[in-house]
Amino acid sequence: MFKKIITIAAIFLLAVGLSDAHEIHLKDGRIIKTKTCWEEGDVVKYERYGGILTIKKELVTNILYKEASFIGSVAEEQEVLREKREDVLASDEIFRLCKSAIVVIECGGGKGTGFFVSSRGHILTNYHVIRSDSPIAVSLSSGREYTAGVISSTEKPDIALLKISESELPYLALEKSLISEEAVGKAVFAVGNPLGLEFSMAQGIISQVRNIDHVKYVQTDTKVNPGNSGGPLLDTQGNVVGMNTFKIMGATGLNFAISSDYLSNWLGQYSENPSAVQRSEPKQRQRQPSSGSKGRVIIIPVPVPRQ
Repeated sequence: MFKKIITIAAIFLLAVGLSDAHEIHLKDGRIIKTKTCWEEGDVVKYERYGGILTIKKELVTNILYKEASFIGSVAEEQEVLREKREDVLASDEIFRLCKSAIVVIECGGGKGTGFFVSSRGHILTNYHVIRSDSPIAVSLSSGREYTAGVISSTEKPDIALLKISESELPYLALEKSLISEEAVGKAVFAVGNPLGLEFSMAQGIISQVRNIDHVKYVQTDTKVNPGNSGGPLLDTQGNVVGMNTFKIMGATGLNFAISSDYLSNWLGQYSENPSAVQRSEPKQRQRQPSSGSKGRVIIIPVPVPRQ
């Protein structure tokens, strides 16, 4: 694993015209300059030419990371948007405001949901949505399509952070102070792709906030179905209070979303020390109930019909 070196001096980027870029130094003497790069297994992934490219670590001698890590600025963007989102909105206003920040994710024959958490293409979703080692296709509400790279993912908790090569995108803010006593009974909205019906909206309330297996969840009666995995649970201000993750099998209205403050802390830990967040090894998609709590089942991405 490479030792991360923070660039102190300004980098003069005549070759590719990028400012404040990371540098990937290769054994053959070449230097790749990119605004985003990360290490994953035995390869280094980086943004170039509008996509995510990969190079083997054995060909790399060193990586110079710029001083301001792109993940750190995700937290800054989150703070800015939270300060703006203070007005209570009607349900149709919430949908219009948030739709463009929500994406369709296809991976390994399944279709799930994700949402942008920065203007530069960072996407949160569930790990089980992208657990297949297949390419990850991301579709925006505008119809634009991208191939995403995985920055980090963990099976427990069920979280993945993806990245597409794009900027100036609409994004959603994670509510950082989710207090159980104040949250219960409040209206919430799920936007996602249930059964492949893209950008569908459902309304419910927060039933309770619970700690399950050391993870904080929002319990809600909002209707979610296969394909809602990784999608946002939104409050009346258009902020994210949870990420829809699993439901209780055989019950009605017992659905659970990883809480927004837990997600915010997860992102914060990655910001401080990206190498400390473990990237789980890719596994083939499992279409059986999770081995967690009895009766629990993950909201499995809906199979994509073959053309």
